[in-house]
Amino acid sequence: MGQAPGIIGYVARPLWHIVCAAPVMALTHLRLGPRPAVAAGLSAVLIDGDHLVDWALNGGRVDYSRRIVVPLHGWEYPAVLLGLARGGGVPLRLRGMAVALGAGWLAHLVLDTLVNRPRTPAGYSLLYRLVHRFRREPSGWLQSSAWTARYGTNRRRAPREAAVAVALAALFLLMCPPGSAS
Repeated sequence: MGQAPGIIGYVARPLWHIVCAAPVMALTHLRLGPRPAVAAGLSAVLIDGDHLVDWALNGGRVDYSRRIVVPLHGWEYPAVLLGLARGGGVPLRLRGMAVALGAGWLAHLVLDTLVNRPRTPAGYSLLYRLVHRFRREPSGWLQSSAWTARYGTNRRRAPREAAVAVALAALFLLMCPPGSAS
């Protein structure tokens, strides 16, 4: 009563991140090899560990009522990783790893955006949230009660969203320069 639901209450279920990670890993394995495939799978799932930052900032409570930090949830990361993968200053053997990490990260963020439905995709920009001092509403996030009222639930299945996330991650992988397998 009066207490926010568990941390999983407001994120795409871990199952759906795993569902996204499996085909991204398979595609990455085909294109870049086994090590980048593991990196893609890990980045598609484990960035949710950053919810612990918000938990710690709120004294051990899950409370996104005022602010939302989640420092690894940012479009900037896959963009930087793609830049590194396509850049000339990065050793060839690391380029495949960069694009693999970026593909998994992108799949995670696309799934989260489609499931969690911020008012703007910029809600998943770390810089955008920083400019708004991580305040929830100015960063494009409805209050949890308003979100639940609008969408009727805070838990839902996401097969279509997962398919879109995988498709965009596959496009990201195709941007990888040839011969960058590690």
